[in-house]
Amino acid sequence: MTLSVVLADANILFSRTLRDYFLYAADAGAIELHWSQEILDEMSRNLRANIGLDTPRSARATDERLPAAVAVRQALAGD
Repeated sequence: MTLSVVLADANILFSRTLRDYFLYAADAGAIELHWSQEILDEMSRNLRANIGLDTPRSARATDERLPAAVAVRQALAGD
């Protein structure tokens, strides 16, 4: 089976429903899910600005669920 590599943007991580679907797919082995620190920062800014959510807690929970998912900037740039 070919594994699809997915870079989740802030829109995916911001939406609870989309985030849960993508995390479930990654847990099930259907996709290899990644995001960057910059994407997490954007998600955090939007969560604070739009709904006043405690972003350190939600960012920590996302990182704890898939610790290998944070993409390295050099890998994205192809270095």
